[in-house]
Amino acid sequence: MTTPPLCKMQRVFPVVLITLLVSTTPLSAQRYNISYTPNSEEGLLLQLIEQLDGPAKVTQMDAFLARYPKHPSVSWIYAFQQDYYTKSNEIDKALEAGAKLCQLNPDDLEAAVNNQKLAEKKGDAALVEKWKGAANSAAQKLIGTQKPFYISQDEWNKRLDYAGGLIADSDYRLFKKATEAERATDKIKLFDELISKNPNSIYAANALAPLMNAHRSVGNNDRALQLAEKLLAKDPDQDEALLMVGQIYLDRRANYGRVQAVANRLLALGRSETVPPGFSAETWQRRRGYYVGAAYMMLGTASVYQNQFAQADASLRNALPYIKGNVQAEGFTYFYLGWSNYYMEKYKEAAAFFRTCLALPGVFQTQARHQLDGMIRERRISQD
Repeated sequence: MTTPPLCKMQRVFPVVLITLLVSTTPLSAQRYNISYTPNSEEGLLLQLIEQLDGPAKVTQMDAFLARYPKHPSVSWIYAFQQDYYTKSNEIDKALEAGAKLCQLNPDDLEAAVNNQKLAEKKGDAALVEKWKGAANSAAQKLIGTQKPFYISQDEWNKRLDYAGGLIADSDYRLFKKATEAERATDKIKLFDELISKNPNSIYAANALAPLMNAHRSVGNNDRALQLAEKLLAKDPDQDEALLMVGQIYLDRRANYGRVQAVANRLLALGRSETVPPGFSAETWQRRRGYYVGAAYMMLGTASVYQNQFAQADASLRNALPYIKGNVQAEGFTYFYLGWSNYYMEKYKEAAAFFRTCLALPGVFQTQARHQLDGMIRERRISQD
């Protein structure tokens, strides 16, 4: 049997690409957990801290902060200390811990509100205004985000309600109603109402990305693309919009130059060493890897679609370190690496990629099996 034609094999791609690029999108945590490498020096110290209580616990935390100021568990420590010093009525120390926590995580609504209350208790009007502004900023950002997977819907609704109470704006209630709507058509109707009602509000600006996604989900790709380009006109680094533009044009097998442009923009974001406002260093590091992996997959797929197999091979190989552990993404990438190497007549490498794909559960397993069987019948490779 000969290898199936390229155009036939491409039909499975659009749904898969959406899943790969959207589902892995990394999320920004609002509260914090302890994390460490087992049996490491910092891990042993953190284990000790977990077992202690009272002043001894805080003393060991201070020692940890002095030795490991950039450790991923630092936010967990500051959150604990803010709470501990608040309960012990050590207001200045609680404020200091909260300030350090917000410096690392500017979107931490709870920390900002706690510091506002501490400032009120202290009677410092200027400090109250500072933390009130920080709380409002964090509340607005919270309202514009999706629910993290690790938070229950009930808890998330409480957070949204609290953030909305801080802002006390009618636009918030409409925005919340739109985000909670189950049907995409209802989301579209409500977001359009919000934008029409007050196009200059923060909520109207925050509505553009979810409105774009809602149009995409019901197949209104022209409108989704229009909104994506509108977002990029305001912010050329808006990641959801960059991904959407690339996805739609790849689905259409069109405008590969634009696909390449948005992919290269994502690569530039992923290579940036500057942590943007609103991101902790740890969150930004994860997100950078996501950008790079998504960009290389876009570039590789666009090259496959244009039968530019050497370029596809290079881009997809570059994607592998960034998608490790995402089984669907790996299956997709290994399959098209096999495909590209087959057409470059590198049959041994092609077979190795197909065999790796075959070991990964997903939609490409059957395709990889067919390719290997075809290569054996064509005597491109041996039975082994």
